[in-house]
Amino acid sequence: MSYTIQLDPQVPVTADQSCYVVTIAEATILRVTVTTDDARIQEWLNLTLLSNGDNIVSIHAEPRPFCCELVPACAQPNIAALFIAIGLHVLVVQVRSSQALPQILANQLLANRRLFFVGMNQAHTSQWLRARGHNLNNCMDVRALVAGNTGRERLRTVGLRRLVRVVLRHTLNPSLSSRFCLLRWWFPNLSPELVMQGSIRAFLVFRMARATLYGSRSIRRLRRRRHR
Repeated sequence: MSYTIQLDPQVPVTADQSCYVVTIAEATILRVTVTTDDARIQEWLNLTLLSNGDNIVSIHAEPRPFCCELVPACAQPNIAALFIAIGLHVLVVQVRSSQALPQILANQLLANRRLFFVGMNQAHTSQWLRARGHNLNNCMDVRALVAGNTGRERLRTVGLRRLVRVVLRHTLNPSLSSRFCLLRWWFPNLSPELVMQGSIRAFLVFRMARATLYGSRSIRRLRRRRHR
């Protein structure tokens, strides 16, 4: 599976945002917005939340935590960017340990009780958000969601590539699991390579959550029909 990224030719680069087009396997096209500006975030939320009939939101944090049990919590890397995926749209918000999250993002997205947040390493992301005063009321690790709906408990501890292979029947390029130098996440501007990797990971989690939830609903409907 191939991946490419380019600046969105339809949206000019400005001081408060950069927009990209990410293509997956020459077929799926993601629209990615990188910004920390409240007005730009409001535009993105207006576009995505109104059309999000599933109320599913994927939230992915980078750099990712190390999964080794020998790494204590205090030694895990600080989160430097949040990738939020709703359908084919991804919002990328860089964060700094000394700065609060954009108020619009906190009030209209994170505090929205109607939304169901999913992600890999969701406990790590939720803990980081709680430390900053933001509680996700309805959230779950996508691996737990898949395991609970399929009965395959071993999926609770697998990586993204394995989970995608099971749920979506796709084989990801190993490059998507690469870990970059941690300092790169703290540069003033994220490189296209980092934007692309985080955006694809967030989108795949959204797709898996949607496929799992819709699949389980279809099975329940079929069972109800059989018992009529």
